[in-house]
Amino acid sequence: MNQLRKALVASALMTLIGCQSTPKEGQQAAQTNQELQQANAEFAKIQTMQAEWTKTLDTVADLKIYSPSDYDALLKAWSDAGELYKVMEKNPNVTTEDRSFFSSQSYAQAYQDKMTVVDTQHKKLLAYKGKADVLLADSIAQMAYLEKIYANRHFPTEFRSLTTSYNKLFAYVKNDELEDAQDKQIAFLDQGKKLEIKISLKLYISPLEQEKYVLQREGFNSVAPMAFSAAQSEIQLASNVVSSNPRDKVAIEAAVAKARFELQHVKQVAHQVKLLAAVEDDKYESYVLDIENQLLAISKTIDGSDFRDVVLREQAEKILQQVKALRNTNKVDELSQQLSAEKADALKLKSENQQLNGELSQVKTLNQSYQNQIDQQAKLIENLEKQLQPKAPAVVAPLAPVTPAATTPQAVAQPVVNTDSSPATDSVATPSEANVPVVPAPATSAPVVTEASTAASEAVTAN
Repeated sequence: MNQLRKALVASALMTLIGCQSTPKEGQQAAQTNQELQQANAEFAKIQTMQAEWTKTLDTVADLKIYSPSDYDALLKAWSDAGELYKVMEKNPNVTTEDRSFFSSQSYAQAYQDKMTVVDTQHKKLLAYKGKADVLLADSIAQMAYLEKIYANRHFPTEFRSLTTSYNKLFAYVKNDELEDAQDKQIAFLDQGKKLEIKISLKLYISPLEQEKYVLQREGFNSVAPMAFSAAQSEIQLASNVVSSNPRDKVAIEAAVAKARFELQHVKQVAHQVKLLAAVEDDKYESYVLDIENQLLAISKTIDGSDFRDVVLREQAEKILQQVKALRNTNKVDELSQQLSAEKADALKLKSENQQLNGELSQVKTLNQSYQNQIDQQAKLIENLEKQLQPKAPAVVAPLAPVTPAATTPQAVAQPVVNTDSSPATDSVATPSEANVPVVPAPATSAPVVTEASTAASEAVTAN
């Protein structure tokens, strides 16, 4: 019984406690919901900022040279912000929560602080860039060209040394030591140009020097000394072209081609000399006849001539004259074709000129026709204006009295009526409109015509 009472009392107490805690839990739930909404809204802003800065910093590595220390500070702040963003991205509800028990700073506030550092360092780097790009424009262009021709591959040690000097230029600009920057830039450009020339010599002249060395090692300079000397001269000329302007690829390639041609010439001359030296005393005639046959084949091909009755030198000269004559013939044909083409163009231009003259004549005729029509219209308007001007009533002379019996209705003067529908007819005044009295005339005489009717008749006739 006592246990039953205790159970009932405990149940009543629990009921009272539950009733008292219900409103408080509702308030906590509402507060929690509001905090979650706030956290999600804040994370949405952070998410947008993260995306924008990710795109902005895609090329931030290009700014490192302007200030490596500021660049490193930017990357450190960006990395820390990225770590905070990963936590919030995983659970956006923690955006507005404190980072730890020992810190009252929320994740959002910590992220904003890091991004403030990122923004500050980025602006500083852009400011350094704007100043350095103007003061060090020549050095920047020189370094870009050296990288383009792979200077670090050809001469890595010299390129590293030059890179160190290049980086120091930006440090001078950052510290506003502009005079030192200009002086050091002159030295850098000089070293950069030397390295550029050295690379071009390696690419274009070194292969020629190597080939010349091989020929010299094999004794070609002794077998064909004159040809070998000519090849040496062409190699030196090509080297001078490279040193004077290492970026003029057209001139360099032309000079290199000439030098390579002379090297091949050395080989051919040396080969012929060696063949001649190997000819035995009783075989000289065969050697000469072979040369003659080669010249004969050329002259026969041109016009069938045979010049073997003269010495080899004269044979070569006559063949040269043949070639010149052949070239002149070709030039005549070319000039003839060119003249024919020019004549055809002249005839075409003449035909077009005649056509244009005909069209001009038609235009002049049409213009004259239009002018005549305009003059006729002007005259017609002038005549109509004269006809439409009001005139004073005419004075009629008194007639001899007549008897009423002699007067008939048909003898009364009638106004002139024009059945034409032209505007001029409508504007003619009748006798009654002009206040001109109608006077009876004798039956035997013609009707009297007033001055107004006469004018109307003249107007009709004119129309």
